[in-house]
Amino acid sequence: MTFQDYLDTSISVPRLDDITPELISELGLKALVIDFDGVLGGARSEHCAEQYRDWLIARLKEGLHLAVHSNNPESVGQDRRQRFLHDFPDILWMPTHPRKPSPSTLQYLKQRWQLDGQQIAMIDDRMLTGGLAAHRASVRFIWVRDAIADYGLAPMLEMGFAGLRLWERCLYRGPEIWCTREDSNL
Repeated sequence: MTFQDYLDTSISVPRLDDITPELISELGLKALVIDFDGVLGGARSEHCAEQYRDWLIARLKEGLHLAVHSNNPESVGQDRRQRFLHDFPDILWMPTHPRKPSPSTLQYLKQRWQLDGQQIAMIDDRMLTGGLAAHRASVRFIWVRDAIADYGLAPMLEMGFAGLRLWERCLYRGPEIWCTREDSNL
């Protein structure tokens, strides 16, 4: 399956909290691997966005396996990692290396959790990092369209990411990638 075909069968949601328990159940998911930058917080934010704290806790209570897989460099991510693990000790924080789009972290989690690729979803705001890693690891991909950005904390970095996201949307602009969950073919 080509990457474009894979994206056409992936799910697109505006924000993380649009991934509902009903959607998770309908897809048969047992585990979620979540990017931090753009999905849980801004590019240099040390904290998970307040509106997603309850969402994460609810997913844990539902018995889902959860992990965070971010490409943010260790120099930036160390404080974030410590704060996150203090708040969410039951969520795995995966090492930065190998970086997405390498599939090795997702393949490792499939083995660790003893799940097949259809039971795991990579949730990311970037198609060419998280989406490509998910494709290569044969797990599901859920694309978060409305990324969290904190222009006050890191304006140049956030503008760079916004440009990358725009470029990805232009590159992969098939009609299916713009669909809502209701319009998806999954």
